[in-house]
Amino acid sequence: MPYLQNRHSEHISPLKLYDYLSTGRPIVATRIAGLEGFEDVVAVVETRAAFHAAVEAAVGAGRLPGRQARLQRAQDHHWSVRAREAAAVIDAALCGV
Repeated sequence: MPYLQNRHSEHISPLKLYDYLSTGRPIVATRIAGLEGFEDVVAVVETRAAFHAAVEAAVGAGRLPGRQARLQRAQDHHWSVRAREAAAVIDAALCGV
């Protein structure tokens, strides 16, 4: 996920991150605000050279270290989970009226 670091990317919420996590494969991304809290399952880098190095390391990693952690994070953000969370917020707001 090689995002440019600019004004636009300050407000990106990369939904494709969840698709990538669900593959279990290593993910490399440049630092954007939408990736905060995902550093444990995404190699977040600052520079073009670091991005290339991280991709090469991910390709050469072999047995996909961290695969289970990435799959679990994808499950944690599955649409069914998000729908339940949204329903609970709506229910709480309606019941509080």
